[in-house]
Amino acid sequence: MDILCAKGEKDLGKVEAEIKSLSGRLSNSGFVDKAPAEVVQGACDALAEAEALAAILKSRLARR
Repeated sequence: MDILCAKGEKDLGKVEAEIKSLSGRLSNSGFVDKAPAEVVQGACDALAEAEALAAILKSRLARR
């Protein structure tokens, strides 16, 4: 495994952990019900960005 592949896998691991964290937060009805709408929207936006980045990283790793 070359160094770029290892870095890509490390980056993907971080992004997947972020996705798991954000998904957990957004699936918590206490958070969604009590947090200000802009905070919930920010978490939704961050989740969408993280999912897009994960897809890009997976695609890059699949090409190696």
